[in-house]
Amino acid sequence: MLTDLLHLRLYDFGGGGGAFSADPAAWFGFLHLCAGVITGCCFGLFSLVLLQRHVACRYGGAHGWLLAAGTSLLSGVGIWIGRCMRFNSWDLVHRPLHLLRSIAARLDRDALLLCVLFAIMSAGAYLLLRVLLPQEAKKEK
Repeated sequence: MLTDLLHLRLYDFGGGGGAFSADPAAWFGFLHLCAGVITGCCFGLFSLVLLQRHVACRYGGAHGWLLAAGTSLLSGVGIWIGRCMRFNSWDLVHRPLHLLRSIAARLDRDALLLCVLFAIMSAGAYLLLRVLLPQEAKKEK
């Protein structure tokens, strides 16, 4: 969702002379886009918190953190596939071989570095959320 902020370039915020534009349409577009990005990122991160807690309760804390780390890595790859290669999630179902061939053809050092960068960004946002969330009360024995 964060990569959708690149669409802000469609709006003209410069009013000339270093001042911001007073165009309400540009600012409405800005607020609309930012609200969508913030909402989507928050729901994604909170759903991962719930999944991690469920897995940790059922299988142990290490498994919960493995789930969070794996999700961050897959998110990094998914962002690269979606934003850079312009594939969608349904391509995995409808054209899996085409998708895999395209990934293999374009996978290079820069693509891997971008996937790692997006994975670090995803993990960082998740860790920041976990630090800011109040800790659950420990159960007394």
